[in-house]
Formats: sequence, structure tokens, C-alpha cells
Amino acid sequence: MINFYYEKILGKNAMGKISILSLMSFFLIFSACQKQKDPGILKEASVLIEKSTVNEQDEVKPFLKNDGKKWRVLVIQSGEYYSYTDTFKSILSAMINAGWINEITLPSDKNTLMKDILNVINTSSEYLEFNSADLFFDFNWEDTKAKSPDFIKKIQSKNIDLIIGLGTLAGQVLSSFHDQDFQTPVLIDSVSDPIEAGMIASNEDSGKNYLTVRCDPGAYLRQIKLFYDVVRFKKLGIIYTNTPTGKSYAALKDVEATALEKKFEVVANTNAIEDPPEKEIPLAEAQYLKALEELCPKVDALYLTIQAGLTENNIKNVMTIINKYKIPTFAMEGSMFVKKGVLFGISDNEMKSTGVYNLKKIVQIFKGKKPRSLNQIFEDFPYIAINLKAAELIDYDIPIDIIGSSDEIYTTID
Repeated sequence: MINFYYEKILGKNAMGKISILSLMSFFLIFSACQKQKDPGILKEASVLIEKSTVNEQDEVKPFLKNDGKKWRVLVIQSGEYYSYTDTFKSILSAMINAGWINEITLPSDKNTLMKDILNVINTSSEYLEFNSADLFFDFNWEDTKAKSPDFIKKIQSKNIDLIIGLGTLAGQVLSSFHDQDFQTPVLIDSVSDPIEAGMIASNEDSGKNYLTVRCDPGAYLRQIKLFYDVVRFKKLGIIYTNTPTGKSYAALKDVEATALEKKFEVVANTNAIEDPPEKEIPLAEAQYLKALEELCPKVDALYLTIQAGLTENNIKNVMTIINKYKIPTFAMEGSMFVKKGVLFGISDNEMKSTGVYNLKKIVQIFKGKKPRSLNQIFEDFPYIAINLKAAELIDYDIPIDIIGSSDEIYTTID
């Protein structure tokens, strides 16, 4: 399966004797050895990690409210989207590890609805209360629901200790209140560019006492630069809607800034549908495929950004078109797309550190800290996922050092 480029290094005769697993092991071990050659350093590092782990456990140790009751957490999402459930599950996983939630198995299906996750954990904590009835609201991609009696009743409840907002639409609504009128702490995540979306004053300051947002101002710059450094494309294609929200989803400012620095051309297709209601997702998927057919002949690489038509159900059709033109791809979100045939993407392991980061903020809020006072900047080294089968299909030779430093390596396409 990976003979197509290892023959160049090892020779054809050697390839029959070396398994995929052996090659992976070699490159992973080689990479690790290059980074740490001194056993003393390794021993010292392990002690530091052990101490750090103990300190972190104390930092996020669970506790009840002063009146002995559970903390009530309201979850609000822009609509059903796998990235929101992934982000929420990363927080829940951190809570489970810290003892806030009992040991349970969270649903792993990407199509699992948020309310189903809430129902699973509803009775699984002695410290927290979640449920899909009065502690959950879904905008279903419709901002007009911000005026609905149900939404207003839930956010005005005096019996809510924290609101977790997921997605740009949810974040825009929740960040629009004034300090004098709203005091319930709000933590927002799963937003591509919270400044561009008008949620916060800056990466360092939310501008509202009740509000904190996770910001990684360099996240997409790192992705695009990594993609360029590996592929060295001349024309990068992206699909987005020509609106402030669509440009935010596509991290367009970062794409254009990198293009200016690296001297490549950005070729865009804005013939797409933005945040449609659930029943119109098939229309968005069809429109995305049409945009791809128009774009692919004009580019030599594709950055697959957040878009309503780029779904798990549609990715097989998407990759059929892209592979026809033998174009390298990088998925902005998650390794789900890499498993299904995208060449490069960000590994799901990045979510683990995101969950711990958010849990630390939640605990600080429960201890009385104003959300605005908490550090919003979360910069994490990118964990890379690659698909070797995808590379084979487009006759692309992945550099060995990229394989050695990758966090997730797939040899098949789901």
C-alpha cells in the first residue's frame, strides 16, 4: 500500500520484507529519538510530567456549590454539527478524567445528536447537572430563534450557573448582551474567528465581564503554512460564502495573509450555501459538489474549510471529484475527513488538550472568577493526521519527515 514511494528509499527487494507497521514504528521511533537523545533528560521530563499531572488534578478537583447542590450547565448550539459535539465531548472527557463525571462511555458516532449526549450524562455526575430539556437549546441555524420564548426563558433563568455556547451563531447571540443586564457566565467555543464574527473586543479581552471565548489566533495560519511547506502549491482553492460569517468559517484573512507571504494565488468559489436549516442540507451538499467541479481544474491544492456542504455524508462524493484531478487536500477540521480520504488534516488528539483547557476555565468560573479575567488564548501545536491511501490515489509522495512527525496515520479509506 505504501510501496509507491518507499521503493525510492529502500529498493524494491527490501519492500517485500517490511510491513506497514514496521515502517510506521521505524519513523515514529526515529522521530522521537531525534527529539530526545539524553536518557537523563527523559527521566527528568517524566518526573516533571508526574508533578504537573498531580498539580493539574488539584486544580480541577470537583466540588459542589456552597449550598450543597449541583452546578447547572446550559448548553446552547448553533445547530447540529459534528465539530460542536466533538468539542463538547472533549470537555466531558476532561471532566470524567478529573472526577466531575462518573466513568461512562461517550457516544462515538459522529452523527450522535447533542441532546442524546446530554441524556447519556444526565445521571452520571454527583457535581453537575445536564439535560436535554431545560438545560439545552438548539438554534438549528436560525438566528430568529433568539427571540423565541423558550430561548429567553432559558437564558433568563436564575437557576443556571454556566452557559456553554458552541458555534458562531450561538456565540454571536450570547455575546450581544450587556454586563448590566446579564450576569450568567458564558463560555464559548467552536468559533473560527471570534473577532471577525464580532463576539469579542480582542483575543486577550472579551470586553464583557460574563464572557470568555477560546481563541487560537494562529491556528489556521499554522495549518495553511504547514500545508504549503509540504505541498508547495501555486494555486490554493477554497470554497466559502461571500459573507462575514462565510469568510470567518474559511479563515479567509489567514489564507490571504499566508498567500501574500508565500507568494501563492488563492482561487475562491463562493457559489455555496451558508448555514441552511437541517432539511436543506442536501441542497448545500449538491451546491458544494458543483462548486468543486468548477474549482478543481483551476488549482493544484485544496483547503477544505468549514462549509455546510462539506459533510460526512458528502465527503465520498467530494473526494471522487477531487481525486479525479489528483489534487492534494487539507481539512481544516478533525481527522474524520482524513479517515474518509482527505490527504492531511488536524488530528482528533488536539481535542483532548482543548477539553482540559476549557475545564480549567469552568472550574475557575465556579470558584467565582469573572470569565473576562480568564486567559482566552489557547495555542496548541498542531497534531497532524495523514492518509497514505489518499496519497496513493493521487500519486503523491508524502515526505518522510511528515510521516515521522504525524500523530495519526491511516492506510485505508473508510
